[in-house]
Amino acid sequence: MINFVREDRAKYGLSLPTIDAQLCEIARIKANDMLNSGYFSHNSPTYGDIRSMLTHFGVDFNGASENIARSRTVEHAEAAFLSSSSHRITLMGRQWTRMGVGVATTPEGFVYVVQIFVR
Repeated sequence: MINFVREDRAKYGLSLPTIDAQLCEIARIKANDMLNSGYFSHNSPTYGDIRSMLTHFGVDFNGASENIARSRTVEHAEAAFLSSSSHRITLMGRQWTRMGVGVATTPEGFVYVVQIFVR
């Protein structure tokens, strides 16, 4: 997934924000939370919205956003992000300095994808 983000941003002359291990872990936690708790939303019943979740895990940030997808593959998820103006704005934001990506896979092979961007 990170390679897809890198390639998509490069098409617009944008560099990839720094990959942050803590944000990747939080994104994995969010993806697994959606899978295991049976919801698909930016608002987790466990952690709240992305800002609440980042605060819960002690992340220092001045702004944050997330993209979430439920799809057959990570490739399809990235294509869906690009085809949605609001997701594309997040994905291509010049303001982001760090990012993390997490994926959870269902027994049937579907994926929950979470991209977290912060500054």
